[in-house]
Amino acid sequence: MTQQSWDDVYRSSLLGTFIVTQAVWPIMRQQKYGRILNCVSGAGLYGNFGQVNYAAMKMGLVGFTVALNREGVKYNIAVNAVSPVAGTRLTQPVWPDDVYAKLTPELTSPIIVYLSHSSCKDNGELFELGGGWVGALRLQRTHGVGFPTDPKQFTPELVAEQWCDVVDFSRVTHPTSTQDSFEPMMRNVTAPPKSLTTSRSSECAEVFDRLRATLQEKGSSLSKQISGVFEWHINKEVWTISLLHGKGSLLEGRNPRLAPDLQIHMDEQDFLDLAAGRLRLQQALIRKKLRLQGNLKMAMKLQPFADLLLQQHQARL
Repeated sequence: MTQQSWDDVYRSSLLGTFIVTQAVWPIMRQQKYGRILNCVSGAGLYGNFGQVNYAAMKMGLVGFTVALNREGVKYNIAVNAVSPVAGTRLTQPVWPDDVYAKLTPELTSPIIVYLSHSSCKDNGELFELGGGWVGALRLQRTHGVGFPTDPKQFTPELVAEQWCDVVDFSRVTHPTSTQDSFEPMMRNVTAPPKSLTTSRSSECAEVFDRLRATLQEKGSSLSKQISGVFEWHINKEVWTISLLHGKGSLLEGRNPRLAPDLQIHMDEQDFLDLAAGRLRLQQALIRKKLRLQGNLKMAMKLQPFADLLLQQHQARL
């Protein structure tokens, strides 16, 4: 590929979009209304052989869209991106005739009209469309691994040992901002694991072990307040807390004799933050760091439990 080929696609795709947007932006700001749709491509989203220049510019427009949208929100300017698939002069030479005939541009038009209309409130989003079908795309990130920050422990060999967990998509998050992206990094440097052999899972187990002992003292009053069975899912570990009568009970794993009234799902560090008071119960619910299944009315009875966790933590300080 020549630099001229690179520059030509840059000028038509990325620079051209900037120049058009620059022209209309002051008008939209002044009238406090606007709708902008940038056209990206699957070549940028997924890569395509022989189209490095085109893929780079189209993916650049994804970043252009989400950043410009943040500037436009306060002016009621919504900026979205679409990756359309349709039969055009570019695709006709490479598509089979029957595919080209079916994927007509007309089968994208109603979607484009809706996204351009004042009734559409989506902004900063990316959509794929074609053949009368449309879907939204978002970023997905693995839960990741926090390593010890001690240089003597944080080695390439340790990274290699944990790499399967780094790329494990069985547990994921969907960051939507640089703040979301930054959060696990700051959390790790603030409270790094001492080692990966004594992981945070063991810290969670310690919290529940202390809670089991505390129930011997305060379980009777909690049973009267709560009268239910909570099943806590912390990553892949499960603890069942029964507060139906007497002092209650706490079992590691599921209780085969008791169906839970409420299942609570949390990540390890979020649970440890809740137990230490760094994360409040209402914050956890609002920020979806605490996810519930079952009888949601029982969620109203979680506060005494959260208070008990905090009391345990403070007693250790």
